[in-house]
Amino acid sequence: MINFGQGVTNEFWRGRGLCNDDQGYHDVAMQGADIVSYDVYPVGSKTPQVKGKLEYVARGVSNLAKRASPGQSIWMALETTALDPTRRPTAAEVRAEVWMALIHGATGIFYFVHEFKPTFREDAIFRYPDIVDEVTRTNQLIKSLSPALTSPSVSGAISVSSQVPIATVVKVYKDTTYIFAVAMQNAPTTARITVNEVHQSSARVIGEARNISISQGSFEDQFEGYGVHLYQIP
Repeated sequence: MINFGQGVTNEFWRGRGLCNDDQGYHDVAMQGADIVSYDVYPVGSKTPQVKGKLEYVARGVSNLAKRASPGQSIWMALETTALDPTRRPTAAEVRAEVWMALIHGATGIFYFVHEFKPTFREDAIFRYPDIVDEVTRTNQLIKSLSPALTSPSVSGAISVSSQVPIATVVKVYKDTTYIFAVAMQNAPTTARITVNEVHQSSARVIGEARNISISQGSFEDQFEGYGVHLYQIP
């Protein structure tokens, strides 16, 4: 396994050491790895252009996926603590980062749980019960959806109309279609999703205890900024 820093996605980051700002380094170094991963922590970032912009998670995963060789796995390290002492990630932001990573091609995730201020704590996630609860729910959900998540992605199966970009990935497992979707900007929007070859049905919104009717192959849903919805269609 090799884990790269935020230079994979943050073009404003100049790094440290002999590889400072050497983008070609990634292509060489990852050749020896089975697992290729990287970390960027937008909420805790000190880079003004990146601060609070969760979409940098997705950009980096896409960059690694393009560079990866067949058989290499892409993993993502995600923030959970107050790396910026004045502003820690919310549970919703952690959830959004997880699904941005998975939707853009990550096949594994892990969590950065350290904190440095006001005092160092190596398991500082346990300072924040809401984040522990969110990570627990998310891990259980990923495990339950793993047969679908590890199925091949289906291209061209849906189209999305929205004022805010909505990233999606479509999976089919045991005659059930799964649509995993995340808003890629911190702004609310209404998304209209059209599913090919589905006319009259309904979509179950996983983990939200609700269903949405599908009429003439389409349905609409509301997304908060960086909102996540996971749909299951029989």
